[in-house]
Amino acid sequence: MSTTPTSIAARRSSTRPSVLMCLPNRDFDPTEAAVTWEILRAAGIDVEFATATGQPAAGDRDTLRGGLRARSQHAPKPSPPTAPWWKTHATPGR
Repeated sequence: MSTTPTSIAARRSSTRPSVLMCLPNRDFDPTEAAVTWEILRAAGIDVEFATATGQPAAGDRDTLRGGLRARSQHAPKPSPPTAPWWKTHATPGR
């Protein structure tokens, strides 16, 4: 099955909200896509991923191996937010 943006848009459901996340073919931080996916899915939104070539995206090897985590273990920890961003940036009228 093709995973190009055009083929995904052609088969998506019109009854549920959906998002098409376009990812680079390689060397991206999978955490960025995963966090966004988790928030959207929790909100009941269908999420599909696509790349320009239709091939599965390949995350950055260092990130997948925990390289960035290992390098940042001694960095100061940021303060936790007082509320999730989606509650502090809510659209008026929702």
